[in-house]
Amino acid sequence: EGGIRVPAIAFWPGRIDAGSSCAEPLAFWDWLPTACELAGISKPEDTDGLSFVPTLLGRTSEQLSHPYLFWKYGKKQALRRAHWKFVLNAPQAPPELYDLRTDIGETNNLAGDNPDIVAELNLLMTQASR
Repeated sequence: EGGIRVPAIAFWPGRIDAGSSCAEPLAFWDWLPTACELAGISKPEDTDGLSFVPTLLGRTSEQLSHPYLFWKYGKKQALRRAHWKFVLNAPQAPPELYDLRTDIGETNNLAGDNPDIVAELNLLMTQASR
C-alpha cells in the first residue's frame, strides 16, 4: 500500500503472546494513546488516535476501531474504510478504488464499477481533509 501498510512488532514477555498477530488497521497516531494508557495517564484530548493496548494484550474484542483512516501526502490523498481503499493522486485526478481483500497491490481500479462507494468515500475524504 505504498508505504501505508507497514508492520509493527511488539515484544513484552509475559504480556504479549509470542507469535500472536493482528490484522486491525492501526496508524502512527495510535502510538501516543497507547503509550499514555501503558503509562497510566490520560491521552491528549486533541488526538484521533486509539490505544491498541487491548490488541497487545490479546483482548481483541475490547479493541476500538477507526471508522476509517485518512492520509495526505503532498497532493496525494488516501482513505481506507474496511477493505476499501480510495485514492486521489492529485486534486483533479480520476478517483481510484481498490478492494484490499483481493488486490493488496492496488492493480485493479474498481472506481468505475462502484460509483456509490466512490461517492461515499469521496465525501468522507472531503470531510477528513478539512
